[in-house]
Amino acid sequence: MNAYNLGVVIAVRKYRADDGARSVAVKIGKPEKMPDHSDYYCPFEIDGIGGGGIDHACGVDAIQALDLAMKKIGVILNCSPEAQAARLSWDGGGDHLGLPIPDSCKDAK
Repeated sequence: MNAYNLGVVIAVRKYRADDGARSVAVKIGKPEKMPDHSDYYCPFEIDGIGGGGIDHACGVDAIQALDLAMKKIGVILNCSPEAQAARLSWDGGGDHLGLPIPDSCKDAK
């Protein structure tokens, strides 16, 4: 169970799954200092793919937490069955989902 809240949403991106029949929304919350540590966390939510709920990434500062959250979202989306079957798209389009993914995960697609 995740105890993090989404908090203030600083970014949203909408994707289309299954040729537009389904909407997938990604919301990224404002990075915050962890309550019991000097590091930061950046909460995010992916609605429409996977188990849903709020997840997060941690970093030594707010920028690293945001960077790692975007990479984690990129991995989750790119490894989803919808993306693997080329059934996930967004208006920025092309052959990518517009999020960074680590080099170690690029072969997964």
